[in-house]
Amino acid sequence: MKNISSVASHISSYEDIFFDLDNTLYREYDYDLIVFEKYFDEYEVSNWLEPAPLHKALAEFKQSAAYGSTNVFDQFCKKFDVKFDIKKLVSFRRFLVTTGLTESISSIWDEHLEILCRDHNVYIVTNGYTTMQLNKLTMLGFERFSFKKIMILDPLMKHDLKPRVSCLDGLDVSDNAIFIGDSLIDREFSIKAGFDFYHIDYEDYLECPR
Repeated sequence: MKNISSVASHISSYEDIFFDLDNTLYREYDYDLIVFEKYFDEYEVSNWLEPAPLHKALAEFKQSAAYGSTNVFDQFCKKFDVKFDIKKLVSFRRFLVTTGLTESISSIWDEHLEILCRDHNVYIVTNGYTTMQLNKLTMLGFERFSFKKIMILDPLMKHDLKPRVSCLDGLDVSDNAIFIGDSLIDREFSIKAGFDFYHIDYEDYLECPR
């Protein structure tokens, strides 16, 4: 398990620092935990699972691949033989993120981002729907940090998504750059861009010390 302070210290040697958002600057599966809890309340489903097994089960599915919410919830329901409407559950998750109801989400990078943004060129590059990603950034309180640029690559806007690197066109990026992300797509993006890459493992976020 890595210490985030040591990761921040390592990447601070770079002039230009690029972050992915989901499962990099915060734990995305926290959303899924909240969605299940709110889903239980909204549809009066009996919460027959203790918090620890629920936490462990979602972590197990999330770390196995970049499945997306539909597959994660589907695997969860199959494992515990639960008859949820998966489409409704995913739609409910999208509603919560879009409307900003998952207000308890936080970033373990908070105390480091202010210093990194002050002393370096710090960017966020994320694939996703604009409204959802902007609401995540708001809920994380990232408006208080001076990011050089935040790039949301939205499929609905027909943007080139990562791992394509066209979003970097026109940026004055030095040869001393690094990308921090959690997926193979992030790794491929960094290779194509000519950046160094630091992999954030989802497992590191289960109880990651600051």
